[in-house]
Amino acid sequence: MSKAVALYSGGLDSTLAIIVMAKRGVEIEAVHFDTDLAPANDSSEFAKRLQADSDRFGFRHTTIHLGRKFLDIVQNPHHGYGKNMNPCIDCKILMIREAGEYMRKCGADFLITGEVVGQRPMSQMKPTIMKIDKASGMAGYIVRPLSGKILEPTIPEQSGLIQRDWLLAINGRSRKGQIQLAEQYGLTDYATPAGGCFLTDSNYAARIKDLFIYNLQFDQNDIFLLRHGRHFRLSPNARLVVGRDENDNDRIAAYIKPDDYVLEVADAGSPLGVMRGNVQPEDIELAAAIMAGYSSAKYSDSAVVEIKAKEVTERIKVVPAPQAVIQKYLL
Repeated sequence: MSKAVALYSGGLDSTLAIIVMAKRGVEIEAVHFDTDLAPANDSSEFAKRLQADSDRFGFRHTTIHLGRKFLDIVQNPHHGYGKNMNPCIDCKILMIREAGEYMRKCGADFLITGEVVGQRPMSQMKPTIMKIDKASGMAGYIVRPLSGKILEPTIPEQSGLIQRDWLLAINGRSRKGQIQLAEQYGLTDYATPAGGCFLTDSNYAARIKDLFIYNLQFDQNDIFLLRHGRHFRLSPNARLVVGRDENDNDRIAAYIKPDDYVLEVADAGSPLGVMRGNVQPEDIELAAAIMAGYSSAKYSDSAVVEIKAKEVTERIKVVPAPQAVIQKYLL
């Protein structure tokens, strides 16, 4: 029996690629890559889906944390960005390279991905796929079961570990082939395609880009805070995060640092605000006005904002900022 390491995203394509090979008797070990930049999805739901797929289709799984390696390619992608801050080619090279190392450690014979030729314009066209395979150092050892018949034979095929007629010839952006295959296997509980990587989202990409420009000493706390609230670049010195609701406020509160400025509008329904950076007096005034503009006092002539910093609390009176002003600073 042959053994493969499968790159598992939790989406339909990667799940189908595993099923296609598992149904042919290939032993599967799935790897999921965790990045600090990923938005705060419901990790418990993802874990449930991964475990359910693992139990149903008989494969083991593990998670590989990419950490700084992933941040480095987002900051400085050798092959450039896609739509926003998405370094698609460099990302794929990194993941395949890491999966290849894991393949060697666990004694597997080849890799499996759920890629479909022509589905993504930047990273899944034939010439790019060949470039990625070569750059990753895994050329010839990557099996793409959903599109394998329209790609060159791999080493596992040539050596008889798998048969070419096990593979499919799905291509292009339409997902009809995958949906039909899912119905064939009775697969109904799968994630709805979200239209691409989270780094292609313009709002989220703006937050990341801003962090890279203005905070060269960012840490994991700064990265995780990107996932929550509304973010404002007040000046080169200061950034403000404002909660959207009570749950958001609680999440933001979990990332407060000792040097942060914590803001709330007094005597009014108020979000939680956290400001950090080399904060100047004018930043405090602007942050307080924005906070008031999101509070229940936003239509009042004035509001009092409570600001806590380094165990010192002060109150300042401001005019709530109108939306036209707020939007100028919103990332």
